[in-house]
Amino acid sequence: MTEDESFPLDKPISNDNEVTVMCREHERISSLYLQDQEMGEKIIQLLVLVLSVGATLLIGLYQIINDIEIFLWISLGCISIILFLGLMTFQRLVKRHIRCTEYLRAINKIHCFFSLKFPSLKEHFYWLPCKDEPHFLRNSTMSVGLKRIASLINSIIFAILVCISLYIIYIYIPAQNKLLFIIIAIIGIISFFSAFFLHRKYENAVFGRAEEESKG
Repeated sequence: MTEDESFPLDKPISNDNEVTVMCREHERISSLYLQDQEMGEKIIQLLVLVLSVGATLLIGLYQIINDIEIFLWISLGCISIILFLGLMTFQRLVKRHIRCTEYLRAINKIHCFFSLKFPSLKEHFYWLPCKDEPHFLRNSTMSVGLKRIASLINSIIFAILVCISLYIIYIYIPAQNKLLFIIIAIIGIISFFSAFFLHRKYENAVFGRAEEESKG
């Protein structure tokens, strides 16, 4: 449904022009918000597709290449590329979360207008009608789940990358010790949680800066 179909210019929905304009603006911003959320889902789907294709290629190469060292170096390069794409995806989702929050704030300003004009509506709104709600640091948009998926994927890829790197070093150690496998696994687990924690720290820093800029 287009804007003209919802609110024909020659047939206003109300005698109050302000209400008509606000309703149109509410629909327009809501549409932009939903489009942004849909684009975020497509970005995650693309990342998962790249991850699936990369894993399939590596499995195929493993069956073709007999030299484990060559396979590990190729895997290291491929996984590094996928990790780079994952980090870029996460950064885009963080920026998209900021933009979606700005859309929600704009919608909430319109709610504020309606709550002042029609006080009985105030109790029906999800957020308190004011200009600085919701906050950027709150999990107030659907993009939160997408960011969590991206950070989880990146953390797993980073842990695998660390383990492969350590295993390559392990191959070149003259006196090999099976205990090193356990050490590599432990370092991989630590790498996973460290990467996940850094993702959270980064997004909180970006959201905090956006919150400060909105107040200024």
